[in-house]
Amino acid sequence: MMLCGQDMDESTNPFEAALGWLVDLDRGEFVSKSALLAIKRQGIKRKLIGFGYIPIELATIGNDIEIIIRNKPAKATVVKKKFYKRGE
Repeated sequence: MMLCGQDMDESTNPFEAALGWLVDLDRGEFVSKSALLAIKRQGIKRKLIGFGYIPIELATIGNDIEIIIRNKPAKATVVKKKFYKRGE
């Protein structure tokens, strides 16, 4: 889920940002409906994981990836959402 908008801009669609549940494609005509229908039909090419986007083929839970933190490469693993539980 987006934090403060830094992780979404005009190059990102709501399906990539895990916000597709907010898009009602059955609600009649609206600006960009045809573009959103095309994206949904074709499928997304990247996915929001943690604080950044990765190619969809790398977004499998348990997959080891390399990310950039403060311009330095770091190892990371794709995990399920809510990897932190209060009190643990």
